[in-house]
Amino acid sequence: LISRRMTPDGLLMMNVLDLSSKRRLLNSTVATLRRVFPSVHGLLGRDGSNMLFAFTSERSLEKSRSELSGFRGSPLLESMAAGAAPALTELQHEANAIVLTDDRAPVEPMIHEMLAEARARVRNTR
Repeated sequence: LISRRMTPDGLLMMNVLDLSSKRRLLNSTVATLRRVFPSVHGLLGRDGSNMLFAFTSERSLEKSRSELSGFRGSPLLESMAAGAAPALTELQHEANAIVLTDDRAPVEPMIHEMLAEARARVRNTR
């Protein structure tokens, strides 16, 4: 639905938190986005916070990196953009990733699994 409301050079940005080792929620989100958007790039955080960029038109990774590196704004934002540019990557998903639809979107079970895994890691570090 959202892609129909976007301009031909539009960008959808979203943050996906996935703390799990299997990254099922991230993989399913990327699989879903790739069904609609021709280019999906991302900044994958070690802390589980992942920033996704889905473009309405085909876009090379190099163009995205270049534009991010050349961002102009406040010194803080310029520094953040320049530092993030090399880490930007073309996102693919695992073959078994679930494409999320109105009829099938097991996000809650994925989140429960992720939280249970995180809870177990915390218990094991005590």
